[in-house]
Amino acid sequence: MALEDLSLVTETLITLLTTRIGSATVVAQAPDQLPTSTKSTISVYLYHAREDAHHKNAVARDGTSNPFHTPLALSLFYVVTAHHYGDDDKPEPLQEQKLLGYALKALHDYPLVGDDTKIGAVDILHEELRGNDNGLQIIYRPVAPEESATFWNGDDQRLIRFSAFYEVRVVLMKPEPVTHIPGYVLSVGNYILPTGVMHLASSHSVVRFTPPGGDPIALPASPARVALEPTTPPSPEIPNNQLTLRGSRLGGGRLVLRSPLFDPPNNQVVVEPADNSAWDIQVTSTRITARIQDSVNVDGVPGTILPGIYGVSVQVSSQVDLPGGLSKTVTSRSNELAFAVTPFVTDNDPVGVVGDPIAVEVAPGSNLTDPALAGQIEVYVDGLAYEESGAVAPKTFVITDDEHITIRPHFGSGDAGNHPFRLIVRGAEAPPYWIEVAE
Repeated sequence: MALEDLSLVTETLITLLTTRIGSATVVAQAPDQLPTSTKSTISVYLYHAREDAHHKNAVARDGTSNPFHTPLALSLFYVVTAHHYGDDDKPEPLQEQKLLGYALKALHDYPLVGDDTKIGAVDILHEELRGNDNGLQIIYRPVAPEESATFWNGDDQRLIRFSAFYEVRVVLMKPEPVTHIPGYVLSVGNYILPTGVMHLASSHSVVRFTPPGGDPIALPASPARVALEPTTPPSPEIPNNQLTLRGSRLGGGRLVLRSPLFDPPNNQVVVEPADNSAWDIQVTSTRITARIQDSVNVDGVPGTILPGIYGVSVQVSSQVDLPGGLSKTVTSRSNELAFAVTPFVTDNDPVGVVGDPIAVEVAPGSNLTDPALAGQIEVYVDGLAYEESGAVAPKTFVITDDEHITIRPHFGSGDAGNHPFRLIVRGAEAPPYWIEVAE
């Protein structure tokens, strides 16, 4: 969650209670500030915030722990109080107990509030929090009676009010945007490997690019960084879109991909070789290779493979004979590895004067206009972050179509040299590319 307005969390709680209870008014006011004419009202008051220790040492995208670029993780503390006064301006305890009982039940029934949380046709999570994997955890805090009494100001002539205390977490305050990012590591070692079971040890691919004025380079990458670029190079070169998995006891296995973009249970799909011939899946006991495509066929239904980070595992199914001539299918699965499916930059327009638009082309299959990629595309030039805002000012960009990004660069024809262009989609970075400006 990344937000700038804490009141959105309070409004979410108000929506939950209002929708669930129906017969009560729910407000965000402090319980001691409501007048004695109040009837059938529940106050949900934010009285304290505490930094969440688990997220305190988060590392920013620029590789540092600069507090400007790391989110502030908060736990929010609320007091929920029922208010109902009679015509004589005196509280009516029985009615207040009924109201607070309704609130306690509602917050008990919905301890997790996310994008899909609905009561009837009403979305509970505030609209500005939906669509970005946001979620709230509502925790009832058992406060001792003596501690509850100390919460109320001694000058309050109404003494202790019947209340409940809640913690809502984790709320991440939006950090300042990262303006520079470092290079990336192409190889990471795996050191602890179990034996005797089906196991994936590592994933591999090549990262192919051409440096300015140089010859093409193909570097090995592990974990794999597979580009959506299906060109077949001359043998024995490895294609840009080839994923290689190495491990043990992999014979007869099927690839299983996992991504939050997949609809099936557990966000997983099994890639059947017979239904996905373009994937060119080859399996041995110690090695699996596949050419990642921009779509996968699952039970006759095509699905889209977008750039991003995926999980991959291997699944083996076998028939076990049971008494009475029956049989049962037993499925086992390996551990899961993460790998990146990246876009691949192929070309760009010639550079003109400062601010003139430049169309940058990516290989077919990246589907940059897919709604699932909205807000998930990042562009950096010379290490500077470009903003997606219509490409009308320097250091901005716009997604033109599935295969083109138009940028308004901060340099022009007078800035001779090589300007690194970095494209990151859902955390997966394209192979290195440079926009060259001739002298």
